[in-house]
Amino acid sequence: MAVVGYSTLSGWPYVLRAVDDPHVAAIALELGRTPAQILLRHSVQHGLAVIPSSAGKERLRQNMQIFDFEIAPRHMMMLDSLVHLVSPAQDGSPSWIPDRFGARLVLQKPFSRPAGHETMEL
Repeated sequence: MAVVGYSTLSGWPYVLRAVDDPHVAAIALELGRTPAQILLRHSVQHGLAVIPSSAGKERLRQNMQIFDFEIAPRHMMMLDSLVHLVSPAQDGSPSWIPDRFGARLVLQKPFSRPAGHETMEL
């Protein structure tokens, strides 16, 4: 069984498409690739199968040029962390996804008074 991502570059339902993310663009610029190539390669390096779609011959060619390079671990970790910037989850995000941006909310216990001090007179 293989996990397959179909239309992985569409960005739905989020406002910012991953191919337009400035973090992805910075990595793409550093590696001399397109943002789409970075995102497709990121999935492949995680062992996922991807089915990108495009009607343009140039995009199809670019989509196939993801097997002649690797993304460094530091960039992989940053790409893994992007989910924290766009996830609608307010808490309980998967702990196995690194949070390089510090976006994961830290849940704090509600304030509680010590025993014997349940009420205070003002």
